[in-house]
Amino acid sequence: MGVSAALSAKENKLQIRNAIANDIPAIQSLYRELDSHHVGILPQYFQNVEGDIRTDESIAEWITSDDKTYLIAEVSGEVVGFASVAERTHPAQPMYSTHRYALIDNAVVASVHRTQGIGQAL
Repeated sequence: MGVSAALSAKENKLQIRNAIANDIPAIQSLYRELDSHHVGILPQYFQNVEGDIRTDESIAEWITSDDKTYLIAEVSGEVVGFASVAERTHPAQPMYSTHRYALIDNAVVASVHRTQGIGQAL
């Protein structure tokens, strides 16, 4: 366990920011952890897969999109979590007026950084 994992996020100045292309390897690493977690808790629905399930290009598309993004949680310069968020518009229907909302597609915090309020901050 690294020193940053032993200290709280507040002591290490948690920052939330939009992802950049250089974050793709860290995002992929966090996705692998998330996917492994799904396999562990719901093996009847998920199975292990070799390599990355999502392409770097698909992550880059979200990063550069006007209506999608990755919010990155960073502690002492290390990417420790993310939330992938998409903006959606609910069409007008008899019961609803047209409105925009955010849809959280995925959210993950590295296991060694959990229980420090990082997920809540995202």
